[in-house]
Amino acid sequence: GLVTLGALGMCVSLLLAGLLLDEERRLIACIILIGLSTGFYVVPMYTLLQHSAPKDKKGEMVATSNLVNVAGAIITTVIFKVVIVVS
Repeated sequence: GLVTLGALGMCVSLLLAGLLLDEERRLIACIILIGLSTGFYVVPMYTLLQHSAPKDKKGEMVATSNLVNVAGAIITTVIFKVVIVVS
């Protein structure tokens, strides 16, 4: 239930943040809500990952998950930079 709540909270907060770019205080509130919602999403997912992984593979599973997350962040940053430079 918390993962669904977190995912929904992230979607709504991101949508609101996109609509409220000109209003600084409300944008800050949306960013805080994004962070809170992300916690509701990520913590149960990592708990499930560690619970379902075999004992001898837990470290590898967490490391792989972190690698995927960092690679996604880097790719997103590059795409953002390309979009900003092109436009």
